[in-house]
Amino acid sequence: MIADLYNIKVNVERPAFSQDDYGAAAKAWTVQISNMPCRLVQKKSAEGINGGNMTVISDYVLYCATSNSILGKDRVVYKSEYYLVVGIDPDVNFMGSHQKIYLLK
Repeated sequence: MIADLYNIKVNVERPAFSQDDYGAAAKAWTVQISNMPCRLVQKKSAEGINGGNMTVISDYVLYCATSNSILGKDRVVYKSEYYLVVGIDPDVNFMGSHQKIYLLK
């Protein structure tokens, strides 16, 4: 069973938009799913210079249960690090066993 391979727990956050005192849009992240069991696998990583600073860009895949409602605008938090949801594979879940979610760190 794939749930036996879930080795970490993460939080899933979703942006909530409002207006600040000056009428400008303000975005705050709220926790949608807390302590979600999953598996996080790093696929590739690259280093580059962005704005004069060395940056690392990494692609990850997150596997989790199908009962979790994760959207493309969400982000995943694990060990105080943020991973943006950049895609959800709709074809992997033909048996209803798990979700495959693409992340960018």
